[in-house]
Amino acid sequence: MFLSPAKILFKGIIAGILLYLIGFQLQAVWSFTVDDMYIALRYAQHWADGYGIVWNVGEPPVEGYSNFAYVFLGRLAYGLQFDPVFLLKGCGVIGLAVLLIAQFYLTRLWLPARLAIIPCLWLLAYRGQIIWTASGLETTWYQAMLMSALYAMLKACQFNAQDHTTKTHRWFVWALAAGLSFAVSGMLRPEAPGVFAAALLIMLVRRQSIPRFERVCGVTLTCFILSYGPYFLWRWYYFKQLLPNPVYCKGFIDPFNMTLDWHYLELLFPFMLLSAPCLRRGRDLGIELLISPSVIYLVLCLGADPVVAFDNRLFLPAFAMYLPVALLGMVQLCNKDWQVYTAALLIAFLCIPKLTLAQYREFCYNPKQGQQLRQRVNDWLRQNTVASDSVVLADSGMIPYQSNRRFIDSYCLNNKNMTHGPRQTMFARFCQDIFSIQPDVIILTALVEGSRVSYAPADACLHQRLSHNDAYVYVKTFKTHPLNHHYYQYLVYTKDKQSHVH
Repeated sequence: MFLSPAKILFKGIIAGILLYLIGFQLQAVWSFTVDDMYIALRYAQHWADGYGIVWNVGEPPVEGYSNFAYVFLGRLAYGLQFDPVFLLKGCGVIGLAVLLIAQFYLTRLWLPARLAIIPCLWLLAYRGQIIWTASGLETTWYQAMLMSALYAMLKACQFNAQDHTTKTHRWFVWALAAGLSFAVSGMLRPEAPGVFAAALLIMLVRRQSIPRFERVCGVTLTCFILSYGPYFLWRWYYFKQLLPNPVYCKGFIDPFNMTLDWHYLELLFPFMLLSAPCLRRGRDLGIELLISPSVIYLVLCLGADPVVAFDNRLFLPAFAMYLPVALLGMVQLCNKDWQVYTAALLIAFLCIPKLTLAQYREFCYNPKQGQQLRQRVNDWLRQNTVASDSVVLADSGMIPYQSNRRFIDSYCLNNKNMTHGPRQTMFARFCQDIFSIQPDVIILTALVEGSRVSYAPADACLHQRLSHNDAYVYVKTFKTHPLNHHYYQYLVYTKDKQSHVH
């Protein structure tokens, strides 16, 4: 069967757009690697060396990461003698491909293929999606697994199926796939079971309209428990905490801080307006499942620490799921396909924050400068300290990954002791207690913006106390090249006995 010239042209245009949005954009931002990626790799490195999943060798384990699946991938890379950084970044690209496929087929439950591609293009146009795909974190795979899980759940429920009597055995396979996808998503991010619980609750409310509701939910829940349950029990026994340590450090720190929520609502607002028509037409199981993650994340991120969450990283799974709902509403407002395409193009240009290829490359400048800065700090540690030395550091990513020193994380993520007590005072308590431990080196992290110097939370207190502490002396400052009078710096202090070291 031959395609008409119009269809060939349409497919060619879509292929060209995808080539730019995926290939060219990712190539432009590929040098960006977020420093937090190296946290998982330090754990993976110790695991591969036979020390277990620990932050510091010989110390009790702490779950300073929130993406076990990526720690496992890092461990696998070390076992195969493969570059773990390239593997994790490459997995981000593969995860993006899986996400787009899942999003496309999920949208196909309502719309034809020629329109179902629009949410994928919207998502790829958003700068946050591209940046976090290349970052080395688990973001795209987590999005892909949640999207796949909801699609499989709807297929198991025979959502929008024309005939509920044919091939009914497939519901079982789809229910298994939904449970397994939710389980894998739980090994990528700790909040995934909450999204699963919300989906089950929505299905419970809508059970009268779902064929074989009890069996579908029973199979999905059983598969999830059998897959995720052993992992959950192991990590609870191993780390002695219900949730990963970063959750206790960064979650609900300040209930009045709505920074992350406002940023997401600002991005989502035009799509909420577009979705209004399909929300008014009545209750729809699929639409409710796709909207619920946005509500869940708005609650979970209320008062959360915005560090390493720029460009809506934590909300990206919810945003990807909301886009098909916005398209459904837009289709109801437009009578012709060309009107839908025109409106979609206007939305892409006017409502989605984007970057040009040159802007992506410019965005990578500061992270690359940061990597070079951390390398210089590592060189200094290698030359002036020994393996048994302890180092206090808030920016615990690449520096601890490349060093075998004992690092005390002053930002809390890899420091379980900081979560023992009120979180509102954990940085002040750390600042007070650290001098009784007498670490060999204290490194303070700061951002300089003109005449303003901003320290990491605990470092601000440490800086003040070090100026009146005779046991430590200032040794050296490392900083990036100033850009518009902005630069990052590390201030190194050592015990007085080491003051001769430079």
